[in-house]
Amino acid sequence: MMVEDHPYDYRNFEGIIPKGQYGGGTVIVWDEGTMNRLRRMVQKKKGKNFIETIKSGSLKIKMHGEKMKGEYALVKLKMQKIIHGY
Repeated sequence: MMVEDHPYDYRNFEGIIPKGQYGGGTVIVWDEGTMNRLRRMVQKKKGKNFIETIKSGSLKIKMHGEKMKGEYALVKLKMQKIIHGY
């Protein structure tokens, strides 16, 4: 999900934002680490920057977090009409 930029100093913020305030609720840092695009993806789509790759609908990354580790693929699925009943 694309979100607005926040100051880097906010990266360790944990606490409660009062109800009714923007982003109100409990805030925790669930994981911390780095990530990078997988080389084979970069080579296949030469010249594409990170945002262009996301917009193309397929992004392959490697996570180096405390909890999230390993390779992941984020794939945009086309939305279909939901038909109620069978």
